[in-house]
Amino acid sequence: MNSLTFGVELEFCLATLPEGAKDPEPFDSRQVYSISDANAVNNLTKNQPFHPANLYYLKQRLQNDIVQRHLAETLISAGFPAITDADVRRQTAEAAQGAAEVPQYKFWHVTIDPSIRVPGEDNVPGIAAYEWYKMEVVSPVLDYTPQALRQVKKLCKLIHRRYCTFTNEWCGLHVHVGQGSKGLPDYAIRSLAALIWTFEDRLDLLHPLHRVNDEACTSLYNTAPLAGQLDFETDKPLHIREQLETILACRSVDQVVHLLNDECPNYGHAYNLWNLRSQLHQSDKRTIEFRQHEGTLDPQRVGNWIEVCVGLVKFAHQVPPDRMGAFLKSAVDNEEYTIDNLLLSIGLPRQAKYYGNAVGKLA
Repeated sequence: MNSLTFGVELEFCLATLPEGAKDPEPFDSRQVYSISDANAVNNLTKNQPFHPANLYYLKQRLQNDIVQRHLAETLISAGFPAITDADVRRQTAEAAQGAAEVPQYKFWHVTIDPSIRVPGEDNVPGIAAYEWYKMEVVSPVLDYTPQALRQVKKLCKLIHRRYCTFTNEWCGLHVHVGQGSKGLPDYAIRSLAALIWTFEDRLDLLHPLHRVNDEACTSLYNTAPLAGQLDFETDKPLHIREQLETILACRSVDQVVHLLNDECPNYGHAYNLWNLRSQLHQSDKRTIEFRQHEGTLDPQRVGNWIEVCVGLVKFAHQVPPDRMGAFLKSAVDNEEYTIDNLLLSIGLPRQAKYYGNAVGKLA
């Protein structure tokens, strides 16, 4: 098989303060000053002939640009090639004028995620005295190697140690897995979908309750078209074994995707296969996206979850389809087959030990 690739999306809240403002946590050594710059924003927008509402959004974008640039320069100085939204806007404008397009997914992209809620917003708990920013850092496409995993962990540690950050239930850790722009073979996607369907309830145990069927990571059991299919004779919902056999009987990747993800792409699925559809064969993002993990910058938690996501894809890719079907049918009704057993089966003994200590503590 070709080498697998992966990418991560790290969502978090980042705290700043204007120069001279009192720090509500003065003994926290992480940086909060000199990140945002209200004076610079006011000078840039001074005497601009904008409608007040447009001026508000312009100031907001400029302020976000300044914070993104600060974080990007921190990453660049540590050896991580990084770009910001302002860089993307500039590159897009230059490409429209005939300049060469910058390859996508080659940089760490420092951006924002408006879906995040920060302390002080809608009664979200946390220190509202800070000025919070809704940050997201998106990795380039990375080859799945020990070195790449170390780099991701190093970046998480860098951000956490340098900045005052906070993650809450509106932040997520998303992991994409694929084979670069090649995508995955049809049989592997079918096996992966069947694997996830069989074990979704057990995989849920690796996550806190607020990430189980949350609107940002909805359960396949509750929202997938397959979950609503009825038995032709009894007009009752299919048993999970029958649902599994329906997936295994699929002859194309598109059939698989449409069984698990609805016609209008719901990017809130805990497992998003939409980018694996055949019509996207030329896309640079032919991946399955694992969306369920809660937001974190803890290097150990991030690293272990990446290994689980890649491990599931690797197992689906390597095991012949007939053996995969037999394995899943033997486990689908076996209540004694635990998440530890699954992790051991797919070759992840370290993760079985790690999550074995965590299960039961997340509720």
